[in-house]
Amino acid sequence: VASLISPQQSLRMRWHANSPQLILKVSKDDFTYHCRQHIADSENNLLVFDPKLDFSTQGGAYFLQLVRTLMDALACDQHPLHHPLAFKQFESNLFNALIYGQPNNALHKLDHYKEKTVSPYFVKRTEAYIKEHLHEPLNVEILAEHAGVSVRTLFTGFKNYLGTTPMSYL
Repeated sequence: VASLISPQQSLRMRWHANSPQLILKVSKDDFTYHCRQHIADSENNLLVFDPKLDFSTQGGAYFLQLVRTLMDALACDQHPLHHPLAFKQFESNLFNALIYGQPNNALHKLDHYKEKTVSPYFVKRTEAYIKEHLHEPLNVEILAEHAGVSVRTLFTGFKNYLGTTPMSYL
């Protein structure tokens, strides 16, 4: 079990002597920017997480696996995560592990959110962008930003109109 501290929550903790601690600080601006790409209305409402991060759950175990990978990277100068592009993708995975794997105040939006209309313009725009930028490292967040829609909307559009995901199309 670990503690997940949201910046807008008050916190009081008591640690016992000899208890192991690892602190991972995440940039609020980077995380907020990432959330805007995944969750409708996240710009106005910051995510608040359940402070108990339980490693025995599937989401908690996945997050722990990512933290261990990060610790391995810090211990090895030749680890691929020292490359900025690889680290950016890893950071995206870490953020997604929290958004989708840790109980928070926006999960109900993710589970029950239905697009009112899916316009094919952004699917066509994304297809063209992929073809023009195949030589560049692309991820779903970049594609959604270029299309001007959320990641969820982009996935829905690709599934409905092309029968695949944006990254599978790539």
